[in-house]
Amino acid sequence: MVHQEVRPARTSRTIRRRPAVKLNPGVHPAADALKRSAKRMWQSDLLAEIQQIDHEQVPHGLYGLPDLLKSGTRFQPLARILGGRLFGDAQHLELDLAKRLGWKTRYAKQASLEFVLPTTLEVSIEIETHASTKVRQYGDSYHVDKAHGKGRPLGSNQIEKWISKLPKRARGGLPPELLKLLDSLPPEKRGNPKSRCNLLVAYVPRETDFTTLLEGATDPDFLARYGVSFAERRWEDPHQRGFWTGLFLWTHSNQQGESAPGE
Repeated sequence: MVHQEVRPARTSRTIRRRPAVKLNPGVHPAADALKRSAKRMWQSDLLAEIQQIDHEQVPHGLYGLPDLLKSGTRFQPLARILGGRLFGDAQHLELDLAKRLGWKTRYAKQASLEFVLPTTLEVSIEIETHASTKVRQYGDSYHVDKAHGKGRPLGSNQIEKWISKLPKRARGGLPPELLKLLDSLPPEKRGNPKSRCNLLVAYVPRETDFTTLLEGATDPDFLARYGVSFAERRWEDPHQRGFWTGLFLWTHSNQQGESAPGE
């Protein structure tokens, strides 16, 4: 049976005038809407691009890059790899996130990256990795070592402590009196908007293991407690090595009125 919505017939037509749109000097409505859209979408673009890198890097994928690009016996930090701060053959692997996304890299350190988006938004990302599985090379292929129980899951207290530092980082560690002065200024005089983020890159044997790993760190009450937004992306290893990869991003903005992902 097909259900149809029945609307009453119109007996008269009322014409309502739309309120006039007030334009800021030199700002086009379409351009302003595009800018707001970019603010909402950059988290999704970032995570999708990291997943694309995982697909492109055959056969080692994202998981194996720190080992593949190691200097001597020292593994390369993922932040330096994705920040395009490697030399030699690594330059030809097209791993520079900012270049791929059309952004600008401000710096790439051992565990953090900073980008500037075309919208002038400054984004600083601190990266942590977790692996509760171990991949080994067998001849020309890579497989999960099922006999290897690698590491203990991150505890909820560890993740919460990590996330709890985001508001202070986003506000630049300024004293309360200066923060109050900053908030009293109009948006155009506060400088470029800044977002501080924590990105957890996790590798687990089963998708359900992500729930155990995060332990409530994505719940609305948790996010509201620290004033952060959340975005994630998870997928089964495209190189058929028997594990899952997850990207979990918590974001805090230093300015009021910044849109959270998905708003």
